[in-house]
Amino acid sequence: MSPPSSEQAPVAEAPMGEMPSAPSFAEYLARRLMADKGFEPGTHPEAAELVDVSDAVLTYSDGYSCVIVCIVDREREPSRRFTLETPVLERVGKACLHYSGTVSGTKLPVGLQFIEVGRGPVTLEDRERLERLRLGLFNKVHLHAMHVDTASGEVWANTWRRAMVSRGHVRGLVQQPRRVEESEDEVAEAPERAPVLTVALLVSLALAFAAEQLFAVGAPGTGLLAPGIETLVALGGLSSRLVLEHGQWWRLFLAPLLHGDLIHLLLNGFCLWFGATVLESMVGRTWLGLLLVVSALGGGALSMALHGDSVVSVGASGALMGLLAAVLAVSRRLPTGQGRVEVQMMAMQLLVPSLIPIAMSRTGNAVDFAAHVGGALAGGVVGLWLARVWKREHATPPGTRWAGALSVLALGAVVVSVFFAVGSREGW
Repeated sequence: MSPPSSEQAPVAEAPMGEMPSAPSFAEYLARRLMADKGFEPGTHPEAAELVDVSDAVLTYSDGYSCVIVCIVDREREPSRRFTLETPVLERVGKACLHYSGTVSGTKLPVGLQFIEVGRGPVTLEDRERLERLRLGLFNKVHLHAMHVDTASGEVWANTWRRAMVSRGHVRGLVQQPRRVEESEDEVAEAPERAPVLTVALLVSLALAFAAEQLFAVGAPGTGLLAPGIETLVALGGLSSRLVLEHGQWWRLFLAPLLHGDLIHLLLNGFCLWFGATVLESMVGRTWLGLLLVVSALGGGALSMALHGDSVVSVGASGALMGLLAAVLAVSRRLPTGQGRVEVQMMAMQLLVPSLIPIAMSRTGNAVDFAAHVGGALAGGVVGLWLARVWKREHATPPGTRWAGALSVLALGAVVVSVFFAVGSREGW
């Protein structure tokens, strides 16, 4: 979906009269939103009513998200107010719903944000007026109003609901010195990397599944090429009783390599290809390896903590949820535009459904929801930390050496785990 052009509904011109020597904060805010957030001047034809009551109207529309920001410049004209009522805004927002996309069968909402900029604190009258600009939590039109006091640097908002232009972002712009550049600091481009580790991981999963067929024990399971529960336990399926009571820690490293049937393997293989390819190209192989290990261990730990002794968990899902969460965390380093949005939306479409009980662990057709959540939490925390400490001007993330060392240790643990699993098969 192409962004709106200013010809569809041009940005309203500032009132004529004496012009100050420096641009008002409202003008600066509009420029920063275009440079930092990817907004375009103007809006869709269905929202043309917003232009008449605003000094600037900006729109972000990428085929998934549709957010319209209306700015009222009360520094230039203190009597200016945003005058449209909630029913009108709901009608306008619903008319623009066809510009938003769909994730997992759910239509994404349209966001309408209203920012009034003045030189004083929000008055009781203005607060009551802006408070009325809100709709129900499950309404497909999200309204969000703010008042900016340029004298004190304070920003008031009528709701804590998350918005694309957040209260914190606006507060940072009004409190910090104005930037002269027209765009945010460029992110150093990562070196080109072939997905070597990604391919190696896919081969490893395929070999592990082949081992399940060659070294099967007992009756087969239900499903396409499904091994039985005895086979999964013999080859390293995760069980809290076997790990905690019998000290078989190596199951934490082998269980993510095993799968309940061919469909289980193919679904996880697709998720792995997407998440690992994105991360390998952005953060490199050492950090990808560490994220995999941390996510797999996090998923296994929460699975053991929440499940009973009778549950045996297998599959790479926990590790994959961690990779997808990490993709969302570090995706801000991707250039603003359609490419970044497509990566984020794909990660969300794979991650969100997996965090509700619909993905199967394939051991008795049970849902290992805990492993998914544990993996996503572990990978997400590491990804957020990495995004925070990774300087924009650096092409590679920090800590690559120790991340690589930990990844090598984890690989060694996997190799040792294979020998433990072979030794334990004598009792089966």
